[in-house]
Amino acid sequence: MKKSILLKFIVFAFPLILMIFAGNLLDKNFNERADFEDIDNQKYCNKLSYEKNLNLHPSKFSSNIILHIKFESERSWKTNLLNNLIKSEKNKKDSDGWRNFSSKSKRQPGFVFIEIPNVLKCKINARIRDHGDLLDQRDGTLLPSLNIHLTNGHIFGITKFILFLPHARNGANEIFATELFRSTGILSPKSMFINVKYGKSTKKFIFQEKIQKELLESNNLREAPILEGDERFAFWDDRHKQNLSKNKIVNVNWAKKSKSTFEISEYSISLLNHLVQIHDTEKILTDNLDYHTIDEIFLNKKLFVDLDVFDAFSIAMGSDHTMPRNERRFYFDPLFKKFYPIYYDGMYRIVENENPFVNSKDEMIIPSAKKGAVKAVKLIDEMDIHKFHKSINAYGYNISFMETKEKLNNIKKDLIEIQKFDDKRLFNIKVNDKRNPFVEQNEDYDQKLKRKLVFYSDNFTEYLKCDIFGESCEKVNFSDKEKFKLINQELIDDDGNNLIYVGKKKYGNPEENWIYSKYFLDNNISEINQNTKVLTFGSPEIIVNKDQKYINIKKISQIDRVVFFGGRLKNWKIQMEDLTDFKKLRI
Repeated sequence: MKKSILLKFIVFAFPLILMIFAGNLLDKNFNERADFEDIDNQKYCNKLSYEKNLNLHPSKFSSNIILHIKFESERSWKTNLLNNLIKSEKNKKDSDGWRNFSSKSKRQPGFVFIEIPNVLKCKINARIRDHGDLLDQRDGTLLPSLNIHLTNGHIFGITKFILFLPHARNGANEIFATELFRSTGILSPKSMFINVKYGKSTKKFIFQEKIQKELLESNNLREAPILEGDERFAFWDDRHKQNLSKNKIVNVNWAKKSKSTFEISEYSISLLNHLVQIHDTEKILTDNLDYHTIDEIFLNKKLFVDLDVFDAFSIAMGSDHTMPRNERRFYFDPLFKKFYPIYYDGMYRIVENENPFVNSKDEMIIPSAKKGAVKAVKLIDEMDIHKFHKSINAYGYNISFMETKEKLNNIKKDLIEIQKFDDKRLFNIKVNDKRNPFVEQNEDYDQKLKRKLVFYSDNFTEYLKCDIFGESCEKVNFSDKEKFKLINQELIDDDGNNLIYVGKKKYGNPEENWIYSKYFLDNNISEINQNTKVLTFGSPEIIVNKDQKYINIKKISQIDRVVFFGGRLKNWKIQMEDLTDFKKLRI
């Protein structure tokens, strides 16, 4: 194994080393190629006419597009790639690990040139870095998987996206799966095959929008917390010892909008961290995290919408890669206090028609996948297969209608088979309410990596910073800027410690004093008529007179909200009295 990794490192690094040694000459020759002369003379996309720009409207999303990549400094880009490979070897050594893994690199300035043959050509400024932790995102060329932020334009309404090497996402499986989730109402990023030019060479990539604000808007959702697992320590600690890896908010700019958005972000992280902490299994350990089942056992609030369906589809498509904490992605609706799964990184096997979970009786699954299989079958039955087939072909997966139908039928058959799994095939999920958010003294954790846990002190406005064993605590204060970095799990103190936001007070039993506790009390939902209901969030006063069709609302607090949903109100009078200092609010 060690020889294999070393050989792979040499194969990837050698061409980069040659290019670095070529220096200025290579830089000059690269930039004088005819392709780039054409690019430099092109207009910026935001300077095109309205009619031309309609070709980049979200409704036009398809693989009939070519991207060209150029960096302001080729030397800088190549040096950055080589340094990252060297750092990955150092990370492996420092962590006593068995594989190389990268650290997040600095973005390089450049631009993306867009070409829709016989339709338009234009360019957009961009900030680009290589993407991914492991060597599967690199192939020894100057274009590994790329993480791109456009700064003065968009492509089909998307400003942040990833270009994946196809093998890093199991090729056409990614196109099929992302569209299957989208077609069945589960949040999933738009994805397609795309040709990318760099100099004289052309490579195929998978274009995938990042899980950001634009993904929510395209699904008619208001922006609110997007959450994922903190992966900083994924390759430092043993796979079954990840108690120092918590959750974080991705779209931290949303948290910066107001005091209430920051608090909602804290609450959502705190809840997920608590559920991770108490999640345990009988006898057989698993990395897969069954939020759906642990919520049923512990809180019974039905906080996770269609997560069981999401898990069922994943198992029926041959992979549980979406289920470890690091791979989970959620959108949190702060009004209804619900978490919605977002698809990311499935590594499915639909194209190959392979499913180890169905074909081998030794493979086990989490209970939520079995529970969700019934509804998943119904969703496939309700799908518009013709529309689905048209979409995946438009996104570059060229497949016949009969093949599409066959693959959906195979998924359906596996879902039906999953419903038959007996208890021996299911992990037995249990609550471990004795587990602490810190590490026990007898546990083996990598202590070479500097890190500290951050708890709340006696109240939820002051903080304690403690070592990984929950000891040697000291009071600390954070600026607003530092607090935003803290909930994004990116804050490092002056001593070089990676700070880990927990979301609870240090004192008390492990299950006590979580900041989310009061927030997640049951929503107050009242029925107005047979179909229409009203949800109150916060503590507004609301009087509903059904006989006179009159509703009176008093807004007491800045966070108070009243939401009508589920039907129509006709000939009703609604009056709201705002008792807050509304002049200070952002309306």
